[in-house]
Amino acid sequence: MRILSVICGIVLTVQFVYGGVSDATFTVLVKDEAHLPVTNATVGANFMRSKPIGSGAGSETHQHITGQTDTNGLYVFHGACNGVVYWSATKDGYYKTYALPVAFSNSIAGRWLPWNNTYETVLRKIEHPIPMYAKKLRPREFYIPATNSPVGYDFVKGDWVAPYGLGETPDFIFILDCVLGETRKSGIQMYNATLSLSFSNEDDGIQEVIDNPRTEGSVYRLPRYAPENGYMSNWKSSTSADLKSVNCEYAEDQNFFFRVRTKKDMDGRIISANYGKIRGPLFYEVLSRGTSLQMIYYFNPNPNDRNMEYDPKRNMSENLRTGERVNEP
Repeated sequence: MRILSVICGIVLTVQFVYGGVSDATFTVLVKDEAHLPVTNATVGANFMRSKPIGSGAGSETHQHITGQTDTNGLYVFHGACNGVVYWSATKDGYYKTYALPVAFSNSIAGRWLPWNNTYETVLRKIEHPIPMYAKKLRPREFYIPATNSPVGYDFVKGDWVAPYGLGETPDFIFILDCVLGETRKSGIQMYNATLSLSFSNEDDGIQEVIDNPRTEGSVYRLPRYAPENGYMSNWKSSTSADLKSVNCEYAEDQNFFFRVRTKKDMDGRIISANYGKIRGPLFYEVLSRGTSLQMIYYFNPNPNDRNMEYDPKRNMSENLRTGERVNEP
């Protein structure tokens, strides 16, 4: 687990310094999940260019180039840029990729180096997308309603269980243990907090899965099917803040699968269960006005179906605000 430290009260800015416009060439290789080349994939690249000072709104413009991969899955891009290029790939029957950066180190004699490096990406096939309950709980908008006592969350209703909301089935049970310290004049809240997660049924549980951060590669992340075994009956994460830093136990490549609503026969064998996934970290933030929870979840309502390929056009969650909608599979 990575520990994230943020210096409180100080804004740290990373500034990229680009040179003038120079020629750039690079090759892209598009493969499928079997690592075979994808022919006739459409690839596009934006070669960014800085605008002259005083030329109007916006600091950059770009040259957009598109092409088709050959029988080896390759395409060579040529263009001119200020050192920044983003490219992507798509093809009918596959999930598209995010915009992928090309890394140049420096410009010599009017050419960006390295010259003609090869960059790879994987296109994942669209196989069996299904309707699911999916919702994005947004930071600083969705708050844990109680401290030091269990509160349940219902994936179908998309709300806390009564008395805190309209939920009926406590799929996840959270307990926030939080000790608040003083609040400085700057508004910084001192605290020590632990968020614990437990479940309603024996053999309900959660397990972590590591995948690339959500802005790398295909928009469809994670395995297609939730695991059959390996679920933990509890999970917890701690965070604290003092005058110097905030320490949080989470990582950008952290994701989860979960199993809930588990039913067993007289011999202890599972006869029914529902599966789902959490894309990205399960993150919470202690603020002076409360503790907000961040979670992007997908819940398959079909018992014993471990398929996690969600169809964004058939979200079963109702009455979602714009920021709560999940548009990625």
